[in-house]
Amino acid sequence: MSENSQGAATKTTGSMPPFPTGDSTDSFLGIEAVALDQKGRVMLPKDMRDVLTHPRYGGSRRFYVNVAKRGRYMAVFAYPEMEWKRRLGESENGARLSQPMRERLSTGGAYMELDQTGRLRLTDYQIRSAQLIPRGRVAVVGVQDHIEIWDEPRYSICKEEGFKE
Repeated sequence: MSENSQGAATKTTGSMPPFPTGDSTDSFLGIEAVALDQKGRVMLPKDMRDVLTHPRYGGSRRFYVNVAKRGRYMAVFAYPEMEWKRRLGESENGARLSQPMRERLSTGGAYMELDQTGRLRLTDYQIRSAQLIPRGRVAVVGVQDHIEIWDEPRYSICKEEGFKE
């Protein structure tokens, strides 16, 4: 355990922490309600876009975007490309998950890049699966190593229920 320049504790193994430290420079934090435009784009909050410049994420503006169930509802999950590859075991040690598990995690997903204004485009499949409403409000939620995009009312319900099934 060591400290960064702001005095926050950091955990390291080799050159890269195994997970975000909770320091605001390497973690996606906060909740913000934003519009989902008619083309399926969501403007990520500036503080979340700034996290992508952290060495942990290599400065890439690419995300692996997919849908998953959390609580009773589906949401869009967006992982920075390097974090997604780390989760699949494709990074430093080259280890890989079994093929069936990789297929399960990858079905319906896509790599998407932020546009010049910081918007993330969602596929029609992702919008339908998460029951997002074009031109509606979505909750963009920072969850340490990834971002979740929820239909705003459903997020409130799930949060009240403690994300129970």
